[in-house]
Amino acid sequence: MKIQIEEKKPIDVPSEWCSFDGAKFLIAGTSKPAFGRKMEIFSAKINQELNGYREITDESAQLTPLDYNKAFSDLILDWEGVVDADGKPIKYSTDMAEQLCTMAVDPVTKTGLSMALVLFVAEQSDRIQKSANQVKDEVLGKPSRSTSTRRRNGRPRKR
Repeated sequence: MKIQIEEKKPIDVPSEWCSFDGAKFLIAGTSKPAFGRKMEIFSAKINQELNGYREITDESAQLTPLDYNKAFSDLILDWEGVVDADGKPIKYSTDMAEQLCTMAVDPVTKTGLSMALVLFVAEQSDRIQKSANQVKDEVLGKPSRSTSTRRRNGRPRKR
């Protein structure tokens, strides 16, 4: 048997550096496959609870926001300027991104920072994806509705 093993191609998703609270984050657009899958699983769990297929417990109620935040941590691809309480740089890793999105607190005020970061990532990721989709549509020449020669009922317009 003669075969050739193809190299695994990296998944190309739109991304952009964005500033937040003195640091810079490389944020991916919402088309990132792992993010989409985590959101599907998150939605399925919520639907199971709402439809009575999964019991809502104190533990599941506490885990729900963490699962949501973990999904958004997947959209952080890198960072610069993230430091610990002593001012030492924290090296990016997927595990550290997850911790930043679920357990980060301001060392002075002890107030949570994770939700603010997640909301920022969600907003930027959506913006990045919309911009990338618009560029793709322009490049591919997606027809606009105003130039259509058909009416809504499917018959051609009279000229």
